[in-house]
Parts: sequence; structure tokens; C-alpha cells
Amino acid sequence: MKRIITLFSVLIIIVFQTVPAFAEETPSLEDAIASVTAWQESTIGDMSVVSSKAGENVCDWLIFSVGRMGGSGCENGKDAAERYFRENRDTLTAADLERLSLAAAACGADISSNGMLDAALDGFTDENLSEKLINQLIFTLHTLDCGLYEIPQDMKLTRRALIDEILSRQLESGALYMMNENTPETDITAMAVSALAPYAPGDAAVSESVQRMLDFLSSQLTDECTVKNWGAPSCETTAQTIAALCAAGVDLRIDERFTRNGMTLLDGLMSYRQSDGGYAHNADSKGSDAYATTQALYAMIAEVRFENGRRALFDMRNEQTEELSRTIRSIGSRIAALETSDTASAEALMKEYAALPVSERMYVSNYDKLQTITSDYAAAFSPDDIATNEGVCVSGSIFAQTDLSAQTLTAASGDVSALPAPSSSAAPARRRSSPMAETAILITIGTAALLAIVLNHTVFKNKTTGK
Repeated sequence: MKRIITLFSVLIIIVFQTVPAFAEETPSLEDAIASVTAWQESTIGDMSVVSSKAGENVCDWLIFSVGRMGGSGCENGKDAAERYFRENRDTLTAADLERLSLAAAACGADISSNGMLDAALDGFTDENLSEKLINQLIFTLHTLDCGLYEIPQDMKLTRRALIDEILSRQLESGALYMMNENTPETDITAMAVSALAPYAPGDAAVSESVQRMLDFLSSQLTDECTVKNWGAPSCETTAQTIAALCAAGVDLRIDERFTRNGMTLLDGLMSYRQSDGGYAHNADSKGSDAYATTQALYAMIAEVRFENGRRALFDMRNEQTEELSRTIRSIGSRIAALETSDTASAEALMKEYAALPVSERMYVSNYDKLQTITSDYAAAFSPDDIATNEGVCVSGSIFAQTDLSAQTLTAASGDVSALPAPSSSAAPARRRSSPMAETAILITIGTAALLAIVLNHTVFKNKTTGK
């Protein structure tokens, strides 16, 4: 009996020594976000230090991220970005101006009145867009749409031309490229999805193009659920893909195109997480990388915002009311569950969709399905009743002016805790585990159970025999 008890004790020790090696706890997004703050303060400094370095790539994206998660330091970030813009306006590149504008807007600035929007758009016309780098086109669109700003009348630029130029750079594979048509780039493709997603509902060309981009992104996933760029997976590419899916209304926790071996892209992102709370560039990197960490941060913020029905990462208008957010999510869920033959339900949903504020319809990301089912019925609506984002592209002026005039921006306040925890319907934080880990656990449990039976039988026999 002593021999059995000893064996059982050794087995228990083995269980607790080996299982953690196979299954590492994945932190919650809130904990991972807080850890990045710790990394930031230990490597760069607190928000006052970060703000003093406005104009630097990493610091601008940190200011942007703090604004989008409602962290403390927004006012400092806003003031610093605007001050840097005023002092250096004549020397800033288009990329600098767009980045600074987004950082300031995230912290509550109205970039249409402080000169930043005009400066960011300066030099862009419908006629010269083909000469611009695609990342400039993408972030010009983001800068315009972060507050649903109108393009100043004296500028010969339209959203339609921006969108068409981006679409013209798409390859047969669905990917986009930066410099060389023979070099598809995953990062750029993901960035384009983030910018084009608001235009996809109701615009067949944009919708079809975005779906091809998503298919390409899916093809670049590894078995570890990280994402490749130029054939090699990295933290930055994984982060950009997460942000893209959130913008496109794709639930990365359940969409089979973006899961591998029971893991999600969040698990893949966490595989780059370092002990100091930062993120490495790739699996071979030693220590945290500033660029990788800032991109991982805003990808996680995008996911938390998506899970809780808040505005997309690059949509910096006031948050929707809880009632409106619930209504939009309800419409989207019911569209997803629609049978193509259920025209009666589809027609009822179309009425609900038409009742939404025009400037909020972009959040019904699967509107195309509803439109297809109700094509004959939808034709009975007047253009004003059933207006969609298609009008944005055609007119070059986003949505109705009546909707624009009501939009205001306010600075965020609070800290990381201001981001609500994922709703109960969202999948909980999971463990990263391999089939080997699961097999080891099952074998261990089975062996322990068998030993328990043997031990129980031995004790019973000893009691009955008096031994």
C-alpha cells in the first residue's frame, strides 16, 4: 500500500510540474493593456514624458492609444500634438501630419478647426493620387473619417477618388502592395481593410474588394495563429490583422477563417508578449520592440472596443448611446441568422435598418446580405429612406450635412479601467494549449483515476481481512 501511495504522490507532483509547461495562461486583454503601460513607463516614461516627445512615431501612436482607451493623459497628449504641429508644420511630411492628426483627434481635438486636417490634405488632389504611396492614401482616408469631416470646398479631392485609387492597387490574390506589384504586403492589406470597411456596406465594389483582402489575410495565418508578411510571421502583422477584422465587423474569436488549432489571433499576438509587458517583433527577437508594442496595444484596444459595441478604432466621434449600440448589434445578429428564403423577416429588418441614423449604418457590416435578400423590396424605398454609404463615394462628401453638423468630439477621460470588460456573450480568456498538452492531461487524469480505484480496493481489502 505504501508503494501505491508513493507512486500516487509522485504522479501528482509530475502533474503540477508538467502541465504548466504545456498550457500557459493567456492574460485578459485588460491585463495585457495594463502591462503595456508598465512597459511604457519603464522604457519611455509616463504620459507627460511621452507627450513631450510628440512628433516621434512611437510616441504619437502611444498618445493615440491612450486616447482610444480613455486613459489618463489625454489632455497632455492633445496639447502636445497640436503644439508640435504648430511649431513644425512647414517641415512635416504627409505621414507625419496624418499621424499627428489622428493622435490629436483621439484625445479630443477637432482637427477641422485647428488647421491639422487642412495641412494633412494639402497636396492631395484627384489628379495626383496615383503618385502617392498607398499608406498615404489609407491614412488620408482615416484622417478624414475619424470625425466624418467634409473635404474643404477649395480642395480638388474626393473620397471616391481616394477609394478608387486604393482599389486599383489590389492584386489578383486580394493583397495590396506598397512599391512593387510582385511583392504583396499583408500589413498594407490589413491597413486598407481598416480604412475601407466603413464604405463596404452598400457599395458592391468596395465590399467585394474587402472580402478578397480578408481572404488573403486568412491565407497568411500560421498554425500558431500568427500572421505572415513577406513569408515571415510578426507581431506587427498579427496586430494589424486584428485591427482590420475589428473594423470589418469580423469576430476573430469565432470566425473559422481566422482560427487555427483552437487558437485565435489574440493567442497569436500574446505569443510575442515579453516579461516586461512589451512585445517582441518576432519569435526570434530578444526583448520588447517599441514599434511592435505600440501596434499590439492599439490592436488590443480595437478588440476591446469591438467586443463592447463601441466605435471602431479610427472612428473618434462621441460614442453611440447604449440603446443605439444594442440596436445595431441586434440588427447585425439577426441578419447573420437570416435564411435567404425568409423575405418577410428580411423586409422587417430592412425597415429597422432604414430607421438608423445614416451616419451609423456603416456599423451594420453585413448589410449586403440583407440587401441581396430584399433586393426587390428595397427598390420600393426612396433613395433618402434607404441611403447607404454608397452616397459617400459618389458625392465625395460623407453622409448628409445634417448628420455632420450634429457631430462633436470630446476628450476621453479616466484610465484603462474605463474600457468595460468584455460582455458576457464574448468568449472568456482562454489558455494556449497544444494537443500534446491535452493528451498529457487526459492520460494523467486517467492514470490518477485508475490508481485511486486500486488504492480504494486495497484499503477495502485490508479492512475486511484485518491486514
